[in-house]
Amino acid sequence: MRKKVIVFKGTSASEIGAEYFFQHPLIKDLASDQVTDVYHSTLIYLNTLKSAKVRTDQDSFNPEFLTIEYITKVDNGINIIHKMVLEILGRELGTFVLNKIHRSIGSENKEDVI
Repeated sequence: MRKKVIVFKGTSASEIGAEYFFQHPLIKDLASDQVTDVYHSTLIYLNTLKSAKVRTDQDSFNPEFLTIEYITKVDNGINIIHKMVLEILGRELGTFVLNKIHRSIGSENKEDVI
């Protein structure tokens, strides 16, 4: 089975094959500011899913989106985009931008994870 990841861009989540991630039309022509926007929105989406998983008002979410498998695909997507940001902006500026994004939404820094 081929690995799939999920990223959130604009108003919707998209499932993308990991092996062709950089060739996917959603990803291949992104400018650096668009990559950081996709990172930001995917991180918010991931945090929302994780917090919904532990909340009692789960009825407002499609149960498919709260499965471990789905959340893992989103987490894998954020990891790829994280690396993309570092590659496009360089390690120093990329780390600064990623930290700023994490602070803006009150999320932990993934820099130590990857």
